[in-house]
Amino acid sequence: MAHDFIAPDGHPRCQWCGGAAEFLPYHDQEWGFPVSDDQRLFEKLCLESFQSGLSWRTILNKRENFRAAFHHFDIAAGSLAQTRLLRLPHHAARPAPL
Repeated sequence: MAHDFIAPDGHPRCQWCGGAAEFLPYHDQEWGFPVSDDQRLFEKLCLESFQSGLSWRTILNKRENFRAAFHHFDIAAGSLAQTRLLRLPHHAARPAPL
């Protein structure tokens, strides 16, 4: 194909893969693959949301930081953390909604 990028391994990839080395594993192992695991799907949805306003390269480079901050995108653990956050004293000082 005329618009392919030839990667260092000699195999053609989509042209956007040539932008950064970290794009190759993402392209080969994740991009375009269906996801059926809820936790993995939650991670993908969150990362796509964080990408708004940032480059995808930034998201991929910070992925491990996002995983640490969001309990490896474990939905139950994240929900429990949110419940604990809402119980912190600084939340109690807010005026009650009308």
